[in-house]
Formats: sequence, structure tokens, C-alpha cells
Amino acid sequence: MISIKRLNTNKFSWLQNSHFYKNIDNFDEPVYLEYCSKYTKDIKKYLRVINLWGVTYFPKEFIYLFYKTKPLKEISELFDSTGDPLYDFLIESLFSDDISYWAVKKNQLHFLENLYECGWEIKLNCDVAIDNLVILKFLHKIGCKFDEELLNKSMYQDIEIFKYVHEIFDRKKFESMLIYDPLIPDENQIYIKKHLVPDKFLLCSFDGVSFFYDCSTFKIRMCLIDTAINTSQFI
Repeated sequence: MISIKRLNTNKFSWLQNSHFYKNIDNFDEPVYLEYCSKYTKDIKKYLRVINLWGVTYFPKEFIYLFYKTKPLKEISELFDSTGDPLYDFLIESLFSDDISYWAVKKNQLHFLENLYECGWEIKLNCDVAIDNLVILKFLHKIGCKFDEELLNKSMYQDIEIFKYVHEIFDRKKFESMLIYDPLIPDENQIYIKKHLVPDKFLLCSFDGVSFFYDCSTFKIRMCLIDTAINTSQFI
């Protein structure tokens, strides 16, 4: 049994981040449910309490204890009994060399934010999240590295990802990346022609193929295969 008032103390406030706490109707009555301090060293009890309360945000004490003790058996049993995908992710993360990288690959933004706010060191290049705009923005926000590899990859992604990367990088860097590649999505090609191609480029067409001719170097800089687009609007 624990008094609701005790949940306002440092040791137990972590339990407020739970489904059980959010559904309490009467805060004057004690809670008859197993509980523990965030400082407990008993990982089995920690996991039981997390499961019973439906904890949605882990204290850093739990995260560091979990990856120190690696309780594979206990977390596997929780997953088997509940089917909770978070437990499945935690199981897999025990075998990962880089937990933050695994969180990105599994689209676990909430857990990634949890790690960061707990002081976990996240050393990732932003291009690991090139296919997820929300996580990409988060990595950029916390200072993860943006490099030209991301610049190159973004041209092949969803248009919103491409636009976001374009807003971050200097236009000149994009100009240097304009190369022939028919795999660039049509929508991205249109965006390139509207926003990224400098005035020194001349849009030409020959034998059904459109391309940009660099008037300063007398070379083709980028070839566009989709000739169904009305190219006159871009000249």
C-alpha cells in the first residue's frame, strides 16, 4: 500500500508516468498495488511494478540498471504474457551494440527521447533516420551530425524529408549534388527544378530526355527522365 501523497516525492514520482496513475479517481485513498523506489536495485521487482502500473516513461535509474543486469528471462516473460511491443523492443535492444541506433531503426521515438532526457549519450549521424522525418528532426534538434551523405540520400526520399534537408543545408551544397540519376522521384525532380537549380543552368530537351546544361562549364549537370512534365514552366 502506498499513499498518493508519497508519489509526489523524488523516490516515487516516476510512477506518475503510468496508465494506472492517470486513471486514479480518488487521490485521498491509498493505492493497494506493488510499488518501488526508482533507486531499487531489484530489477525483477522494478519490471513487475512497471508492468502493473503501466509505466510509460522510465527513470534513468531503471534504464541503467536494465542494461547493466540484462534481465532477458524476466522481460521475455512480460512480453509473452502481455504482447506489449515495448517489451519486445527492450528484448531486442539487449542484443544491440548501440541502443539509440536500435531505437531509431525500430521507430521508437518515445524511448529515444527517454534515453536522451536520462543523459544517455546519443552519437548518431542523422542519416540513420533518413526515412523517418519525425525522428530525423529530433536527431537534428539534439545536435546529431548532418553531413553530405544525408544530403545525397534525401533526394531519394519522401518529398517532405527532401524539403526539410534542403532547408538545413546551404543551397550551394545542393547544387554540387545535382547529378544524373533517374531514380530520383518525380516530385523531388520538380522541386529541384523549381527551387534548387541556379540561373546559370539551362533546361534543355533532346530525343525525349530533359537535362540541365551548365552554361559556365558546358556540361550536363542533371538529367531528368520524366519528360511527361511540362518543362516550359521551368525555363
